[in-house]
Amino acid sequence: MPNLYLQRAFTALLTLCLLTTTVAGKTKKVQNALFAKTVVKNDAKIYRGDSSVVTVYAYSLMPFGSVQTPAKAPKLKGCHVRRLPQRGQRQSITYLDGRPYYTVVCGQYMVGSSKNGKYKFPKVKVNAVVMEEKEEDRNRRDPFFGPFSDFFRQPEYNHIKQSATSPATPFEVVSPPRKSSEQLRHEGKMLI
Repeated sequence: MPNLYLQRAFTALLTLCLLTTTVAGKTKKVQNALFAKTVVKNDAKIYRGDSSVVTVYAYSLMPFGSVQTPAKAPKLKGCHVRRLPQRGQRQSITYLDGRPYYTVVCGQYMVGSSKNGKYKFPKVKVNAVVMEEKEEDRNRRDPFFGPFSDFFRQPEYNHIKQSATSPATPFEVVSPPRKSSEQLRHEGKMLI
């Protein structure tokens, strides 16, 4: 009698597990896997009369196929902004809150001003193509390669277009630090 109850409980549990996995497999959707962030170096402070690099990063849960930002530099009242040329977009992995994200630099700008004050670097739209690995229908073991079939496997990807916008990022233009008497003497200035 106890074996009959155990068999029924096991069968019910197995059926429940199979139902949840098939339902979960059919409702699999691509979640919002892309977001962007703007970073201003030196604690978001730029010295008056000098310039600093502002970098826009794109983060995704899936690898990037391509990433694009507008070709023109954004306009910022009271500051001069120049877009820096992009070489190659190399991906890296960054951990945020213990979760790995593919990261790529998608835009860099040189920003400077001749007036002190608080400014906001404008929002930048990022268009990206992320790659989701396709599920395979074949056997896990290939008889030709044997136990090394995963090593020689070439995965195929679905290319998914996504877009995100980096938030407006505040920064401050401050007076440059005073120079020491040693620095002034080195520049040839006369000290009184």
